[in-house]
Amino acid sequence: MSIAYSPAPQRSVPRAVTRTGAPAPRRMPGVAAPAPRANLTLVPAARRRPSRTPFVLLVVGLLASGLIGLLMLNTSMSQESFQLTDLQKQTASLTDQEQALQREINELQTPQNLADAASALGMRPSQQPLFLLSPGGSSASSSGGSR
Repeated sequence: MSIAYSPAPQRSVPRAVTRTGAPAPRRMPGVAAPAPRANLTLVPAARRRPSRTPFVLLVVGLLASGLIGLLMLNTSMSQESFQLTDLQKQTASLTDQEQALQREINELQTPQNLADAASALGMRPSQQPLFLLSPGGSSASSSGGSR
């Protein structure tokens, strides 16, 4: 099956005129005429992309402020660490002082030291101790008699 093509019939085409008014050059037979030009219309200008400069400045500013904030936080924590160390040293010193004072109080409260301090004040030991009985509120001596 074959398809046969026949040449297109020749038409008499009026001669075209150029813009200047001169006749257009003749075309050679068998050469296709150029396609007619489409009507041109105005196209809106391409949208211009917004500048990236404000966004870049914002990001750089945020990074810089974050870095400065971290630096300030680190400095503050370092100062507080030094204060904490000083307070711990002071606490250790005060604890040692408290323990020394507690040892001195315990030493002064021994029965021998109390007796020595009482005799220095002119007190003398009692020959008959007196005991208080709480239910009746009466007092009794070691000899058994009440006063």
